[in-house]
Amino acid sequence: MIGDDFETGMREVIALLGVSGEDAQAFSAEALNLARTGRVEAADVARMLYYAASAGVPREHVVEATAAIAAYAAMLKEPDA
Repeated sequence: MIGDDFETGMREVIALLGVSGEDAQAFSAEALNLARTGRVEAADVARMLYYAASAGVPREHVVEATAAIAAYAAMLKEPDA
């Protein structure tokens, strides 16, 4: 199961996707950026990445798919206008 914090979660995501070295660092940086810009907690982004990868989303599309999910999640948090 995915970890409760960002670092643990990203280690699991990186292992699941087979990312290593500098690519792993870049992938984690993308995830943190997504958390900052998407108004979603970093640990939640790691969970979203994990579930997207587990569902079979290809590595080259997993961040893009997660960004769409994060945007939807942030929209749901918005108060009614």
